[in-house]
Amino acid sequence: MAKLYPKNDGPVQVETARTARQPKHPSPGKSLGLASFVKGMLSGQVSPEIREARIAICRACTATDSKGERLFREIGGRMYCGEPKLQKLLRVDARDGCGCNLSLKIEYKNATCPHNKW
Repeated sequence: MAKLYPKNDGPVQVETARTARQPKHPSPGKSLGLASFVKGMLSGQVSPEIREARIAICRACTATDSKGERLFREIGGRMYCGEPKLQKLLRVDARDGCGCNLSLKIEYKNATCPHNKW
């Protein structure tokens, strides 16, 4: 069943009710966490050349988070995209970075940059 919501004299937004068979997924750009990490691991590893290119892209990235801090950061000898995932559980990847340990993420075929740089 659809519900109609007018939006400030503009177009009408339509919201469709979910059925029991339609799981609720986070909107695009939000981290799925462990599930996406496992899926990435199962996709296989990329070549050393691709790993090196990905980390070079991350190191050169000038994207900043909502506090104005650069997303690429090194903490305790590890590289991250934004604050580490366990320090900031609720995030929007495009704004806050994915929070992944990049030395792990760059290795897998299905892994992607939250800013679509690789």
